[in-house]
Amino acid sequence: MRPTIRNRFPTLLLAGAIGLAGLAEAQPERGVTLYAGVHATGPSQTFSYDIADLGATPFGANRARSVDVDPGCTAVLFEYRGYRGRSIELHERDNDLGNTRLGRDTASSLRVDCGGEGWGPGQGRRPRERRGVTLFRDRDLSGPSQTFDRDVPDLSRTPFGSGRASSVDVAPGCVAILFADPFFRGRSTTFREADRNLRNTPVGEDTTASLRVDCGGRGGGRPDGDWDRGEQPWGGGNGGRGAVLYRDRDGRGPAFFVDRDIPDLARTPFGSGQASSIDVTPGCLATLFADPNYRGRSTTFRERDNNLGNTPVGEDTAASIRISCR
Repeated sequence: MRPTIRNRFPTLLLAGAIGLAGLAEAQPERGVTLYAGVHATGPSQTFSYDIADLGATPFGANRARSVDVDPGCTAVLFEYRGYRGRSIELHERDNDLGNTRLGRDTASSLRVDCGGEGWGPGQGRRPRERRGVTLFRDRDLSGPSQTFDRDVPDLSRTPFGSGRASSVDVAPGCVAILFADPFFRGRSTTFREADRNLRNTPVGEDTTASLRVDCGGRGGGRPDGDWDRGEQPWGGGNGGRGAVLYRDRDGRGPAFFVDRDIPDLARTPFGSGQASSIDVTPGCLATLFADPNYRGRSTTFRERDNNLGNTPVGEDTAASIRISCR
């Protein structure tokens, strides 16, 4: 689900590529390749996810002269970083961007869609139009970034990392709450639009450790409540405490925060029979059940377990969960 970069740069640029590889987890099959020369020649780099600032990649900004789009993918190149300015949409190879309204040596940001998978902002006709909230490591919506469309209780377990956000962009119709501590605790600020300098907000710069996202019921947790009345749509009465289910072992992969009993995980964004590991906040108990409605094999957890395969409930079996916090 989270993509990486297939780097076609010469060996001398490999070190730079390794730096960005830390923001990835998967090896995608398809993507969009930018070339520094016309007719798909010269130094190149392939991307399978949105890039808000090409200047933060080994390829660089204002350098693309031709582009190759893998079958089934769509690319949108933008004149300015942050997906602004003139743009062109491509579904196949273009051997000379000089013949387009964007021009050569102009592209500064890129959106990529290869069937709707991956991590990128937006929802609609443009690629990667999955609505969400994008965190940027630098101010002015620049630098390495990652887009989230659901709650993240601990950003340290994501490619983006904890305590690194300097600016944020919120897609239309979405709301984000940034927290200074994991599990939605500490100082916080609510955003409904872009903020180019988090230093001027209560949550602060380089402090964000957890994140809540609501795009009309697409966030994690309970998809109800009313943002305009100041209600958080996840309220479970446990003060932001609970448990985090992970799709992969060792607290990796897509995560889902739970702060209340859920009789059927199949009705959540996380799904049933998907949990491979779990993390429980201090003072809480989480009981996983193999069947809906709190039936079947079960195991109670008081702390993190990196491999549910070694427990009675088993791996990829949890269908319901109970939460109790002191």
